[in-house]
Amino acid sequence: MKGGEGNFQKSWEYGAKQLGEAVLETTEVVKVVHQAYSGVDGAIAGAVSTLQQPLGMIDQAVSQLNRRG
Repeated sequence: MKGGEGNFQKSWEYGAKQLGEAVLETTEVVKVVHQAYSGVDGAIAGAVSTLQQPLGMIDQAVSQLNRRG
């Protein structure tokens, strides 16, 4: 292998390795962010579910007041 070809191959291998490491790191970060969003989504769903009954009671009370009003 000539000098230029050897340098190109080494550079290419180094670049491919760096790219592979960057992809793995990015994949791990995306997993962490996905888990965080999933946790927030679940918490919001739980809060909305918890608030449905009190909000329904408020709606009923407002409806009754409007009928009397």
